[in-house]
Amino acid sequence: MGLLWDQEMPQIMRKLFKEWCRETEKVNSVTIPRFYHFTDLCVIDIQLHSFSDASKKAYGTVVYFLVVRPDGTITTSFVTSKSRVAPLKTLSLPRLELMGALLSARLCDKVSKTLKFGKSCFFHTDSSIVYHWIQGEPARFKPFVKNSVEEILRLTEPLKWNHCPGRENPADILRRGISVKELNFGGMDHPGLDKTNSFGLKLKSRM
Repeated sequence: MGLLWDQEMPQIMRKLFKEWCRETEKVNSVTIPRFYHFTDLCVIDIQLHSFSDASKKAYGTVVYFLVVRPDGTITTSFVTSKSRVAPLKTLSLPRLELMGALLSARLCDKVSKTLKFGKSCFFHTDSSIVYHWIQGEPARFKPFVKNSVEEILRLTEPLKWNHCPGRENPADILRRGISVKELNFGGMDHPGLDKTNSFGLKLKSRM
């Protein structure tokens, strides 16, 4: 906000802060199912799917497990998520979306190593610009984009990236914010995994 350490916050900011404090008191009411649906051997495929999104205020990523069984049943489970406040330095929305994609690659890599997961990992962004940056040649881009894309390509494969419609991106709530009440009534659901995507799978949410 550009305030000095001894300056009072504007009234509107104090009001928003108090509302946020009241929201934090309700966090204990939030429940997130953590059963990953593959404790038995009756599965034919296990995948990690990571979604990213960004706005002028924040960017973030959310990761899910997807399990395919022999009878065609598909189940999904929330694994983890991470968000960051957008830098004070003004950046274009595509660059913020790129920061979200990089966070997505880093978090999925960490999850894979932690869980010793050697299966397929897929990535989803609703930014067509970021998608084409990742599919392109990093040397063609300016330093910020070049460095970010190079790190993404060290951690992921371009063919594992998918462009998804914004309305089907579960990471949307990370970039716009959500109340505890909304979160507890399906806020972490993932419409992007409820429809047939480019991998030809009919995905069904179990969140």
